[in-house]
Amino acid sequence: MKNCFFLLSAACLFFVAACADVDKGLVDNMVAESKSAASMGKMTTAKTAVATVLTQLEGASETIKSNPAYLALLEKINGYTAKTEATAAEFADLSGKLNILLADYKAGKIKTEAAKQEFEIISAGFKGTNEIFDRLPVLAAETKSQFEQLTPAVLDEMGEK
Repeated sequence: MKNCFFLLSAACLFFVAACADVDKGLVDNMVAESKSAASMGKMTTAKTAVATVLTQLEGASETIKSNPAYLALLEKINGYTAKTEATAAEFADLSGKLNILLADYKAGKIKTEAAKQEFEIISAGFKGTNEIFDRLPVLAAETKSQFEQLTPAVLDEMGEK
């Protein structure tokens, strides 16, 4: 019985020591980062902007589709679509890593300094994805504008206007 009491006391002492080692500010920052709805909104905006332009390009007449400038715009918007999907996957990966880091750190499996370093890497990744999500709607709008300028020029050139 003495051994069980000793083991239980040692386990409780270890748990208290591990919990005391957790930096509440770091945990709060991780929780705030994991709940950031801004990134999800930016991702949705980027996906919608790129998909809208792609749909517009795909709906062009056959006359416009045969123009090399159209093909270049289509290639560009397809690249943006791929970048959007890759960035969304990276965002999901970072979110998963952050959730694991937070759980492991709160459980005492990771020391504060190592958790801070990993959190800095993950935060930098989130910053990068946010920058991409901010830029993609601008690039999609530029592509849409180029397409809108191309359409009358091609129709004039073909005598279809």
